[in-house]
Amino acid sequence: MGIYQQPGKVRGCVPFKKSGSQGPSEPGLQGDSDPRPAKSNKGFAFPVISPIMDSTSRKLIPLNRRWHQALLAVIRHPDQANIHHFRVSVKKLRVLTSVLPDRWKATSELKKSFRRIDQLFDQAGMVREGQLHLKLLEEITPKPPEKFLSRLNNRTSEAMQEFETALAKCPKQQMQKLWISLECEIENLDGRDFLLHLNKKLEAEFKAIHRRLAPGRSNPRLHDLRIHLRRAYELVGILRLISGNPELDAIITSLHHLIDAIGNWHDLKGLSKNLALEGKRAERSDAGQNIAELQKAVKRSLERHEAQIDLLLEEARQEPSSPDQG
Repeated sequence: MGIYQQPGKVRGCVPFKKSGSQGPSEPGLQGDSDPRPAKSNKGFAFPVISPIMDSTSRKLIPLNRRWHQALLAVIRHPDQANIHHFRVSVKKLRVLTSVLPDRWKATSELKKSFRRIDQLFDQAGMVREGQLHLKLLEEITPKPPEKFLSRLNNRTSEAMQEFETALAKCPKQQMQKLWISLECEIENLDGRDFLLHLNKKLEAEFKAIHRRLAPGRSNPRLHDLRIHLRRAYELVGILRLISGNPELDAIITSLHHLIDAIGNWHDLKGLSKNLALEGKRAERSDAGQNIAELQKAVKRSLERHEAQIDLLLEEARQEPSSPDQG
């Protein structure tokens, strides 16, 4: 059983003192017997948290284990799939720890561990960006300009080498200690405090989204909007996990569609910037015409993605339907 003395219990864990009981469900914080998407004037419906859920800790523990498993997997095999899973798991970890009590994040050792994870996340992002640009290039044209393709391959290879070097130096014991510390904190969460904090975080993110989608405003900076959409998506995912309420799936799906659409646009935008730099290098050579044609193709693809995003943003600005309205 590895480091476990028994399922759900971590060896060497010194739990924080509980500030309250995590017993049977109590009367709700607000709403009815299960959390239902609340009505909103515009934009995505804000999910109301109502009762305290049983077994909050037990349901959250897999989220903590996921990032550690993904880290070990990418250390063993830093392939494209594992790099993607590692980055996704770190995004979930960041949101999860933002809902934990502030007292847990006080030690300098834990902050150092998080800085190490953030560095790996950023380096993995450089690799991931290169891989995505190569994939996009393959989809856009069967014969990309050789020099541009060579530079893109070289940059991606260099980023991969730097990432693999960082992975080799990653202190596994330190990462395991962080994982165990998180598990201890999660096991000893006060359910009511956790859900109150989750409620505040959700409200803040949905307010930020609604401000950016307010009628009459020009379309927001998409990257900035995507950050808030991603946080809201992960927070609602946590609520879905601990509540088991399937009515939250509609909100999760709407957020996911918009996040993906903006993410695809962002990848194309990055490729477009690289092509612009390559165009300046090649403007006086025979390859300049090929780069110019490729830039036009990328621009057309960007315009299609922007039109799709405009439609999704317009849908998000509409009055959401309540479950009671069928």
